Amino acid sequence: MNSKEPVSAEGLMPHERPMRLVDTVLCSGDDGSGEAAARIHDGNIFVDQNGLLAREALAELMAQAFAAINGKTAVQSGGRGVKGYLVGIKQMHFWGEARAGDYLTISIRPAGDFAGFVLLTGEVRCQNKLLASGELKIWLASQESGQD
Repeated sequence: MNSKEPVSAEGLMPHERPMRLVDTVLCSGDDGSGEAAARIHDGNIFVDQNGLLAREALAELMAQAFAAINGKTAVQSGGRGVKGYLVGIKQMHFWGEARAGDYLTISIRPAGDFAGFVLLTGEVRCQNKLLASGELKIWLASQESGQD
């Protein structure tokens, strides 16, 4: 079920503040793709003394967008999300920087899955300017195995 109604990311993913960076799921698709948003606050643990967001946080934003979108889909189907772990980053490209106060949109699209791993592509934008894009590998902890 495609959903274009924005919802808070709180409770859709295991991350808590200050580690939870994603604020809102903007939309989600049947294929696991979607878009999320984050406002970069001064107190963000990835923001340096000059107000600049660390580049590594852009990859983390993509992974968290995936977690929040997955969580939203699970909740809408009456279940709960599965914990996932970012285990790989491939072909990450950076074109710009984000600063405290910026409102970022994060787009993700699963590209495939195999044996508990999901490959996804993602982009982070600020006011439609592409800041980063790349491919991530996420390992989903199996609920049957008892792993959290």
